[in-house]
Amino acid sequence: MKGKLLILLTVLFLSIACNFQGKKTHTEDMQKPQLPPLDSAVINYQDKQPFDTLLHLTGEKVSVSDSLLKEISSISFEDNHVVLHKNFQDIIKKFPVGNDEFICIRPYDSTIIRATSDGDYKKIYRLKLQPNSGTLIVDTSVNRMIFAYSYYHVFQIMDLEAKTVKTIDFEGGNYKYKFAGIMDAPDPNILYYTGAFAGNDYFYLLYWGYSPKLFWDNIYKRWQMAGRGQYVKPPNYQYDLPNIVEQYDWNGNPINRYLLEGENVGSGCFVVDEKERRFYLLVSECYKYAPFIVGMECMASNESLITYQF
Repeated sequence: MKGKLLILLTVLFLSIACNFQGKKTHTEDMQKPQLPPLDSAVINYQDKQPFDTLLHLTGEKVSVSDSLLKEISSISFEDNHVVLHKNFQDIIKKFPVGNDEFICIRPYDSTIIRATSDGDYKKIYRLKLQPNSGTLIVDTSVNRMIFAYSYYHVFQIMDLEAKTVKTIDFEGGNYKYKFAGIMDAPDPNILYYTGAFAGNDYFYLLYWGYSPKLFWDNIYKRWQMAGRGQYVKPPNYQYDLPNIVEQYDWNGNPINRYLLEGENVGSGCFVVDEKERRFYLLVSECYKYAPFIVGMECMASNESLITYQF
């Protein structure tokens, strides 16, 4: 039965991906150097690796009480420190771009819009690939938006009006609808970008590159059953599904690629402290399974907040 379960885990992962734009002061915005103009190129990295090397980072746990961790749904970076949020309503997915205006994604037709609190809006850009699950980040100080797809190894850089759109494509344009509803389908879903962060000088993408089925198999085949529908890590457990952070400048040029070492199941929530050169990753390692109308529903709780010096 477990091989035929619907991929509710996929939906869970995407629902907890953080779409948060860290707050910046006006002074920080004014200090940014002028970017070269953005071009409407399609950069094809199929069968290529644009990064010179993969830098391995070892993490350290941040001191947070277990009871508080279990209540945390997401994290953000505000006023030069990490902020813990207990519910998703605290996370701003509407990016302010002017007086009473914001940019967001209208989910029912995959369109990025610019809107006001009164309900007026204009369409900016319609996302081409379906399903369009992914992460949007916006930085008004460099006139840039980034959308990183979850189910395609693709992200796009555009100005705030989407007059210029640059595509960074690791699939060579060979797109196909590949969302499989059955976990053991012959062409399983691959989750590529599960989080993004807009820094002051660069933007950062959290990359997985493996299927939820592979993660699921790790639990069933390598975790120990601790009761009805509940699994725990054995003492000798070795985690081999990595979290990788890709760093780019605001025109999409690759800077560095980091592997976040450790037995960590990244929740998709991560932030960057560029001043102190630290990544913070919210880690979900405790899983249990509850009966659901179409099979089993995966419920995750947070085990730790980990920081990595880069």
